Amino acid sequence: MPESTHATCRVVCANCRKQWVLDADRQVLSGPEAELFGQRPTLREEIARGAIRCPECDGQIALVLARPEILLHPVIPPPLHGVAPRDIMGESWWSGVRHAAQRATDCHCAACWVPKQQALVRPWLEGHELYKIDWAAGRMEYQETVALCHLCHNFIHRARLRALLDTRQIQLTFFQQVLDHGEHVLAQAALIGDLAKSLPPPTCAAWQDWRLVFDGNEYPPKFKTQQEWEAAYT
Repeated sequence: MPESTHATCRVVCANCRKQWVLDADRQVLSGPEAELFGQRPTLREEIARGAIRCPECDGQIALVLARPEILLHPVIPPPLHGVAPRDIMGESWWSGVRHAAQRATDCHCAACWVPKQQALVRPWLEGHELYKIDWAAGRMEYQETVALCHLCHNFIHRARLRALLDTRQIQLTFFQQVLDHGEHVLAQAALIGDLAKSLPPPTCAAWQDWRLVFDGNEYPPKFKTQQEWEAAYT
């Protein structure tokens, strides 16, 4: 089934680091021994105040808030530009998933944790799809959608932003603001040294072999050749 439009977030044991997924709408956990927690109307609030313990080691279970590693998300392979779950499922599904992602973070950016109303440049949050990418096999598997502020979202898409700068569609000051913001978030999390991991490897699958994997199905490139892609995007 396609991703639920329920608001979900991760929780982790501070001691053994075991993780679960909290469905904040239904107030239930999924994961190892999740049935031991049961279903209760105030589960998220109990976790937030440290009242829930790990069934294995009795460590304190806490909500996972900021996820700065999101900014290390790999670039989208060009063969799969224009191929995304939102295009397959339509606006109604995409709207539900985006709103669920915002509820999951209580309207904070998932990467830098700025509240929506305090986000720089634009006081809103944007939906961003996360993928697991196998460059050798040519597979890009959808994982989840997260809510990001405008600066974090553009940092992930900085290659596209550079193209807009080169064609004078954005100002240099905005481009630099995006880079400074993203690099600061990563530096604060001691992740700045991992930035190169977001770049594609020197060799990967052939253009026509790429597929988006979503809901158990595989979807081919929108453009049959790199030449068609270049004509559309340049």
